[in-house]
Amino acid sequence: MKTRDVNHLHTSRFDFVKMLGHVQKYRISDLTMVPPVAVALAKHPSVKSFDLSSVQFIGSGAAPLGREVCVEVEKLWPKSKVNLKQVSFLISSLGMLFVCGC
Repeated sequence: MKTRDVNHLHTSRFDFVKMLGHVQKYRISDLTMVPPVAVALAKHPSVKSFDLSSVQFIGSGAAPLGREVCVEVEKLWPKSKVNLKQVSFLISSLGMLFVCGC
């Protein structure tokens, strides 16, 4: 069974550009975000200034996310490297985690 180390980065206040810097500096591989952050990732001009090549997985939850935004986010990486997933946490139903294609 393959395992990997998992570290979490927490900040006291959210700042989108700082988040991009942390992804680059700490080589973050997995991102979990709410839809407004995914929209910023798709549209913010600063995104292209950062090396986000370490990212392998992006999950977005808490609200539906349009397919157009998913496509724009996925275009930031070479074809098929990153597939943005909609994540639904069903806490009241056995704490299961479901990952569905966007």
